[in-house]
Amino acid sequence: MERYQGNGAEAGEPHFTEDETGATLDGGAAVCRFNSDAGGRLERWQWRTVPPAAAMRPSTRKEAAQLLDLVNPAGGALVDHFLPLGTRPDAFAQGEHQEYGDFVDQPYKKQVVNSGGEIRIGLLRDGAIRAGKREAEVRMVKSAAVRPGSSDVAVLYRVINSSTRPLQILFAVEFNLYAPGLYANDEIQNTKYELDRNQAIQNPKSKIENQENGYYLIDGERPADPAFSSSDVSPGATMVALVNPAGEMALQLGWDRECDLWRMPAESGGGVRLLAVWRLQLPPRDNWAMGLWLAPS
Repeated sequence: MERYQGNGAEAGEPHFTEDETGATLDGGAAVCRFNSDAGGRLERWQWRTVPPAAAMRPSTRKEAAQLLDLVNPAGGALVDHFLPLGTRPDAFAQGEHQEYGDFVDQPYKKQVVNSGGEIRIGLLRDGAIRAGKREAEVRMVKSAAVRPGSSDVAVLYRVINSSTRPLQILFAVEFNLYAPGLYANDEIQNTKYELDRNQAIQNPKSKIENQENGYYLIDGERPADPAFSSSDVSPGATMVALVNPAGEMALQLGWDRECDLWRMPAESGGGVRLLAVWRLQLPPRDNWAMGLWLAPS
């Protein structure tokens, strides 16, 4: 049963819809689809905009805003991992890592509220971390909000050690993202996530060319290899930007706690795969909180 809340379904009017597997939040400039049945992940994030290059041309500046994909639906974003200490980025990229938590693709409880000033989805799961015969109960609480007329997404995380055991583990939040205007749609077409070709902004270049044109900025500086095709770790990172220089656009992602940022090419569908990784040391009944934001420009 789908539930709709809002003043209307026209673009630009803030509203949300809920169904059996998740909820879609539409703040006007941002459209976010959350799948509560698959780890509470951000499954789709679209930016309703006229790209800067088009806005500067007299022939196109008055065209209607279109939807630009920012999340690769093949992997999603806000995917929650609990990994053993010592996990290597290359092992994760190759799928050879151990997953100690049961949060990646399991159901979260959800609640959506439109307060007028923002539309916020709350997601909660009482899960567990299992390592051999040891088990620790963990509560994961996260919420994400969009504001009317804003393309940004603001996210709050809280990890609660509900067990009587101390917890030492790597906590990682995964993001599979597109730099605005740079992606290869041919790899994801014919799936349920494909956008209407008349709504989506398409880039005629191949995925490889797109990856070479775009580049990373980590805390405002280019890393040694800034290409989207690169794989590396940036310790102590607080912000990353995915830059599309040709389109004069970028996607920024930041958080309020320093992390080790693992970056690698996406497994499928184009774009990049990022993991923000923190080492947690939580006494029994204690908690850890973090805020992050995602913003296209």
